[in-house]
Order: sequence, then C-alpha cells, then structure tokens
Amino acid sequence: MARVDVRREAGQFGRREFLKGGAAVAAASLTGPMAFLHTKALAQGVGSLVGTRGISPYGPIAPAKDHATGLELLMLPQGFQYWSMSWRGDRLDDGNICISGHDGMAIVDESRGIFTLIRNHEVFGLGTPIAPDFNYDSRGPSGTTVLQVRGGNNLIDARVSISGTSSNCAGGRTPWGTWLTCEEGTDQGNQPHGYVFESTPSRVTNPTALTAMGRFSHEAIAFDPRDGKIYETEDNSSSSGPAGTRRRGSSGFYRFSPNVPLGAQGSLTFGGQLQMLQALHPDTGAIVADLRDPAPLSVYDVKWVPITSPNAAPSGGVSGPYSEGISKGAARFQRLEGCWWDPTTNRVVFIDTEGGPAGAAPGRVDRAEGAVWAYDPVQEKLFNLFVSQGALAPAAYGADNPDNVSVSPSGGIMLCEDGDQSDGNPLSLLGLLPNGQSFEFARNNIIITPGDADALAKEGHDPAAIGTDNFTDNEFAGATFSSNGQWLFVNIQTPGVTFAITGPWGKGVFGGPGHGWW
Repeated sequence: MARVDVRREAGQFGRREFLKGGAAVAAASLTGPMAFLHTKALAQGVGSLVGTRGISPYGPIAPAKDHATGLELLMLPQGFQYWSMSWRGDRLDDGNICISGHDGMAIVDESRGIFTLIRNHEVFGLGTPIAPDFNYDSRGPSGTTVLQVRGGNNLIDARVSISGTSSNCAGGRTPWGTWLTCEEGTDQGNQPHGYVFESTPSRVTNPTALTAMGRFSHEAIAFDPRDGKIYETEDNSSSSGPAGTRRRGSSGFYRFSPNVPLGAQGSLTFGGQLQMLQALHPDTGAIVADLRDPAPLSVYDVKWVPITSPNAAPSGGVSGPYSEGISKGAARFQRLEGCWWDPTTNRVVFIDTEGGPAGAAPGRVDRAEGAVWAYDPVQEKLFNLFVSQGALAPAAYGADNPDNVSVSPSGGIMLCEDGDQSDGNPLSLLGLLPNGQSFEFARNNIIITPGDADALAKEGHDPAAIGTDNFTDNEFAGATFSSNGQWLFVNIQTPGVTFAITGPWGKGVFGGPGHGWW
C-alpha cells in the first residue's frame, strides 16, 4: 500500500471536499454528542465557527472566593463554588512534604462517602525522591500522592503512593481501582525512565516499570472497560524530517493488549502486545502519514502496526517504538497529551496539544494551538472533533494548547489549557460545544501577595513554600469528575494546588444523565 501524505496530495483534502466525501459517510455512524457535532458542521459545509470560541452555556465567569482560604483563586460561572486543598509545601499524613507539579489525576474509589484520588507530580530530570524509601530510582524526583476527600470538600488524608520516578505527567484509571502513572521523561538515572507504573491507594513498596507498554515520553492512558485494551499517548516535541518542513513533533498513538485483560492489581506485569495507530484515507485506503495538521472534523479508517521492540531505547530524539512504528506506516502526530475514555460513546478522546494549521500559534510556523481526536474501537475509525483556529480567528480564540482532557459522566469534554497565553488571557478550563466551538468554563486567577500569608497559614499551608507571584500563566491539569457528575477535582500545576468544584452542571454539556465512569 502506498505511503503518502494525503493532505498534500489532495490539497489538504480541500478540507471541505474531504468532509463531503468519506467523512460524511463515517460521520453518519456516530452516536451521541459527536454525531450532532459532525452532522451539523457537515450541513454547514464545515462553517466558520469550528475551532473558534463560543458562548458558555454556564454564563460568564467572574472571580470567586475559595471556601477554604477566602482568596479569589479561580474565575467561575455564577452558582459554582470551590475549595482548595493539598498545596505545595503541605506536610502529608505520612510525614513527607507535598511537592509541586500537580498534574494528571483521577478518582479511583468512592466508597464510604470518601473520594480517593491519585495525583501525579511532574518534576523533570533527576534529583531527590519525594519519600525516603521504596523508590524506583534513588535519583527520581517525582511520584504520586493519594488524597482522601470526604463529602467532596474535606481532605482527611494525603500521602505518597509511588516515589523515585521522573516527570509523572498524566495517566489513567484502571477498572480495578488503581492508577497508571506515566513518565514523560526518558532520563537514565540509576534506573531507566520513560515507563508506565501502577499506583495504588496504599504505598507501593516495589514500583515496577511496565516495560511491555513501551519506553517513550508517556503522557496519558485510557482503558477500554469492555475488552481491557489500553490506549497510550506519546508527547515528544523533538524535530525530525527534512529541513524546510514542519519538523517539530514526533509522537504516536498506541494500543496495548494485555496478556491478562481486565485482570487485577499487578496483572499488567504479565506483559502484552504494543501497537501503533495507522491512519487510512476512508475512500482510497492510502496511508495518511502525517496527522499534525488535520482537516477539521475529518475522519480516517484505522489499522494497527505491531511494535516488536517496545522497550527499545530512544535514539536521535525519537523513541524506539515511534521509530519502529513510523517505519511500518504508522501515523505521526505533533505532541499527544491527555487521553480519556468516553463512557457515553465508548470511544477514546485524546489531545494533540500542538496540532492544527500553521499560523494558529502567533509567530510560530512549527506548531499550532491544538486538536481534539476520538478513536472508535468498534468501527476502527478516527474522528477529529476540534482544531483550534487560534490566531487565525483572534476575536474568537479557540484554544491555547489544550493538554489534559477529561470526559464527564454525561459525555461533556473538558480541556485543560497549557499554552503561553496567546489569546491574551490567563489559562483556562474549556468545554466543547456541539457546533464545534469551545467555551471557557473556568480561569486561573491565582495571584499570591505577601498579604495572603495569614489566609494560607490559617488553613495549614506554608506561605514560604507556595511563594508570592502571579501564577495565572500556569496550567490546569488532572480534571476528573465524580461518577455522579456532581464534583470536579482539578489541579493547577504551579504553585501546586488541588480544587474541588461543584455547582449547577446541568445547565451545560458537563451535566445531564450520566453513565458513571465506564
């Protein structure tokens, strides 16, 4: 089968022509919110709204006071309220100190009226572990912490669960109530890095790298609860390819089939088979080599190529699995980030934080402002849901590099921005509307001054560790909804803090009848 870049061969499919062809047929088989999104956009001939900013169904946002500290740390719609907890510098219940870099997170248990969350801490490179014992690598500075929150807003326990890892970015919840934490860095300390580890609500005394899941710049994973397959994103910004082309970004989308599917804690250590996604034009069957600049709402057929050396070391700025997959015709993405299972459509939603058209990121020709994808395992199809038009539509800036993603029990897609404030605003939590637009749900409003020290100290936090600064340019991360859709837990990575948010979710896409976690 000829390996071609169909976008270039067909003039980027003419974007409009692509949608009128095979994409229209594929979209007809969609169900739920994505079906409405695709069919409405197709009827409008793609339209000028897709990938731009729309009006929030929750109304305008305004500074809101934190119930814990009394500080105005977030901007939220009217009717929503929140509590901050577990800041950088807090002493944990096991005696360790909470480090910064609050990143990916999920609720793994809700029994006895207590939410148990496992949270990543993303600290790159090598350094001092976050706990003195049971470290994977004595030079690994990252790990995970476990939070227990009663009633949604009362933190009753926090402690380290994994330590000695590096750059724990995001991950994903398992069906049996643990968390797969992903290392984004591939450093070589006393142990190699770039792996997935299983983190439990209790202390992990023997952290084990799941080498069969691949060694690369891991970002996130999503479980298919029906067959136990695991989907993985790679976040590699390194450049490759001929000079004079768009060289930045060398990332793949992977599928791992465990030897013990839908097992239990520890079952993933028995290995499995790793594959990398290959995209095909739905009409011609030609391989689509490059998906970094997708046509909005485009649809591709999917096949999977085997990765026979998942633990191969990185070389030349790219991972071993990526090199093998690309040589076999797998698809190239720019920088894949968040990944989440959508319980309403039984599809995997994932993010390419720098995907999209040239010119979307101001002053940059090597990256854009973000794309959202959904993969359907039954149909074996890949759907583009959103491509930020960014600076190409400056009055309605679609998104500023979305990173982590979450899906509410009712199917609402939430994006955590991690850009450089290209739209002129602090970083935000965004939602997707059925017409292909984004909307702003919340905004980072953290500005800590010396006068805030007493408010922080009163709640048991360490003002010196938190520091004083304007933190509004720091990313949201780790968004995760309770199974009944009433609570949202989310982090802001720096200074490092977790929030519990509740309110009238039913007014918009994050509310309504839910399907639980799975």
